Amino acid sequence: MEDLSKLKLYDDEGEKKTGKPGPAKSGGKGRGSFGLAAIIVALVIGFAAGFGISFLVRSGAGGVEVSTDFVVKQSSARPVVARKESGWIEVPDDRYPLYITALTTGRLEKVMLRKGMTVKKGQEIARVYSDYLKSDFDKAEAEYGKGRSNHEKLKSGYRKQEVAQARARADKAYALVLKAEAALKKSEADLVELKHQMDLANITYIRAIPLLDNEAISEQRLDELKSQYEEAKARHTASGASTKAAAADVDLARANREESLHEYKLMLEGYRKEDIDIAAAELLRLKAKRDLAKLQYENRVIKSPWDGVILHQFKHAGDVVSYPGMKDGPGGIIASVYNPKVLQARIQIDLERVKDVFEGQKVLITTDVEGSSVTYEGKVARFDPEADYKNNVVWVKVDIKNPSESLHPEMVCKAQFLAREQEKTAEGKAKEHVLIPLEAVVERGSKTFVFTIAGGRARRISVELGGTVGGKRVVKSGLSGGEEVITSRLTSISDGTPVRKRSGR
Repeated sequence: MEDLSKLKLYDDEGEKKTGKPGPAKSGGKGRGSFGLAAIIVALVIGFAAGFGISFLVRSGAGGVEVSTDFVVKQSSARPVVARKESGWIEVPDDRYPLYITALTTGRLEKVMLRKGMTVKKGQEIARVYSDYLKSDFDKAEAEYGKGRSNHEKLKSGYRKQEVAQARARADKAYALVLKAEAALKKSEADLVELKHQMDLANITYIRAIPLLDNEAISEQRLDELKSQYEEAKARHTASGASTKAAAADVDLARANREESLHEYKLMLEGYRKEDIDIAAAELLRLKAKRDLAKLQYENRVIKSPWDGVILHQFKHAGDVVSYPGMKDGPGGIIASVYNPKVLQARIQIDLERVKDVFEGQKVLITTDVEGSSVTYEGKVARFDPEADYKNNVVWVKVDIKNPSESLHPEMVCKAQFLAREQEKTAEGKAKEHVLIPLEAVVERGSKTFVFTIAGGRARRISVELGGTVGGKRVVKSGLSGGEEVITSRLTSISDGTPVRKRSGR
């Protein structure tokens, strides 16, 4: 800044500093102008003395007074939460327990388990009384066998012997037809002959009646002729009846022949498809009934479907069980099983401390096992969806890593919640963050930068920022740590502005 003693409005040639012509130096007019200039200079000096000197001193000679803070490097690990919370060990309710159920209905004959017992997959743990189950299975098996035989019979068709017998019956019926027709023919011939004899006897008798009046024949002879006629008439009537009977025999023989012939043709064609389909459907029904009875009989032995440890026992010897899905049944759950390698801790957290706990957080679980304190590693799995506002607590589920065989549900435990797990570098070391105060960040448009101090002047440095840690911003690039950055009056400075640190910093 130029010294005030050198401040001039016009140079010696009478021109203003801007280079424009000034007033002429001749006569009294020049002296008057000089006096006006002197007055203006005095006013300027007074203004500077009253208002501007302090600014000039602060911004000129000493620079802009600013506050500063240092860029630091900090490990990504947070402090350990020292307070311990209490809870107990339990089975994860989203994965376990698994239930061993009866698959048949009946009364338990024996139960071979107890709480805490280790069971293997396929191990027998209970048995149902089986006498009535065996009876039902045998009955269903017999019905299925009968249905299968009938279906095979219809499917295979008639045996050759049966077809031959039907053919023989048809031939015999045909022979009977021929015999009946021959008998009818003979009977008809006899009827014609007897009618002729009857007519002849009738004519003879009628002709003899006038002869009796002339006494050409005796009355005895006329009676004989009459008797002969009546006998011929009787024989004719009997023959007519025999002929009708013979005709009926022919009709019956022909009907029997048609029936036997139809039976024979059906045997040649085999059974009807409809009958075979009906038999097949019936066989399927009987098979399903047999299979169900067999399954129920086999399921009298109740086995564990999984490896695990018995968590709870619900049924004992003498209790009645029913297969799953049976309406209004006594239920079929025998026991529950859990995997001892999959346990979790249920921990109670005060509502005011929930903000310090997050899913995936590392936790140390400590419990007394066989008289000694044992600590297990774990991590927060999830929060219970509902808080207990009456007691101002919320429940947290912590998955336990590699639990020992001596750890089991319902054991009391303590939990120590640690901070977020440290980030690791490729070499396995804890990763460090470069952190700057939030108030040191300047964002203008798409550019982000900070100001440092170098040689008494502000120096602008572009930076790339990450997230926020502990109230400070993470610097991804631009700073390496240890730099001193300006944190105040950032709108009053630019790159190269003279600055000085505020006293006390």
